[in-house]
Amino acid sequence: MNGRTLVLDFDGTVCVGDGPVLLYAEEVARRTGRDVTDELRHFLRTGRLPAGDVRSPGSPSEPAPTADAMPLPEDGYQAVVALALATGRGGPQLDRDMLGAAYRASRARFAQDGAGTAAPDGLRAFLARLTASGVRVVLVTNSPLVGVSDWLERQGIAPLLDGVVPEAGKPAAMAAVLRGLLSGADPGELVSVGDVHANDVAPALAVGAAGAHIDRWTARPGPATWSAPSFTELFEPLAAWSVGEKISVESIM
Repeated sequence: MNGRTLVLDFDGTVCVGDGPVLLYAEEVARRTGRDVTDELRHFLRTGRLPAGDVRSPGSPSEPAPTADAMPLPEDGYQAVVALALATGRGGPQLDRDMLGAAYRASRARFAQDGAGTAAPDGLRAFLARLTASGVRVVLVTNSPLVGVSDWLERQGIAPLLDGVVPEAGKPAAMAAVLRGLLSGADPGELVSVGDVHANDVAPALAVGAAGAHIDRWTARPGPATWSAPSFTELFEPLAAWSVGEKISVESIM
């Protein structure tokens, strides 16, 4: 190990494809009668909600009770909840327990066949390059391990990881997770990569580490050390970091 740690998100980072979030929308609809699939597909294409002033309640594990005064969704999971909140007021209430049950059911379905997802092109070679240079690679995800472990094995990624932290409680617990991984080391030795700025990038910057944002829709929700629409476009700057190249001011987005 060379003292550096690369922290990776799972959904939207290591595992790409919209199948899992479409399963989540189906499970929410099954419990509430609120089918937002068409609106969700619009969001996944454009990064924008079709409705006017809908706001995001956060991740499936920590939904807020209303859609008022919240930031716009950063990913499909947040969009499902925001859209369901905006779709009428009849039927079962969207509460933490119901959304959690819908999420777990969708993950169980994901575990069956991966819902059409795949790893980004070149990811295995990129991770092999980093591990060969002594970088520790840790996956940190809000997902339970159900489906994730098997998916990582099928994709040939599991042998390239030094650890997996499931049910991480992002964003609230992410800073503590990162501090634990640092174990007192220089925060500049860690980079967190993910597609949800609030979950993966902001906590890293807050502890003095670097954050690489996969900004699918170039929404620029906040500062990042590096930002690109896909993970593959971040491989080169991360490879440079892995061998100790300095981060220039110009690289801060």
